[in-house]
Amino acid sequence: MKKSIVIKSILFFFLLLLTYISPLTHATENNVTGTWYTTNQFSYLVDRTENQPFSAPNTHKKMTFHERYMTVEWELVQRPDGIITGKSKWTTYDTKKQKLMDGTDILLGGINRGHIILSETSETHAQLIFDFQLDDTNKMSGIGYNIIGPKEVAMRFELVRKQ
Repeated sequence: MKKSIVIKSILFFFLLLLTYISPLTHATENNVTGTWYTTNQFSYLVDRTENQPFSAPNTHKKMTFHERYMTVEWELVQRPDGIITGKSKWTTYDTKKQKLMDGTDILLGGINRGHIILSETSETHAQLIFDFQLDDTNKMSGIGYNIIGPKEVAMRFELVRKQ
């Protein structure tokens, strides 16, 4: 009887140890491998152009921007050297929260001490840079802005890791 309890205790200890050594979601410090998503639609601003008719205008110093809404899901893979590859699935909405368009783009970047920089390339819209900070193992927040493209874009949002 005592031998059985000792064996069960040892097995339980090793199972508990394995749980801490190899997390199921890769949720280890500074590792962003996994699927990340926005929990709600977030607002962003985009240049007002003839190609942008589906938004409410927002004027700042004689420049007119449209306010829109978006959801994002990122699938990321982090290499041991800190380089990150992945894809971004996004959907945009008008001010009435009606779907306007969606797409999938390639992400490439890196992480250094929890600071993440990713670029999103596309042939159909502005090239975006995402500057994010890993808040904890399952949450990151930051900004997105364009560097090349036919229009200016600015956004701030948070992503959580899909469990």
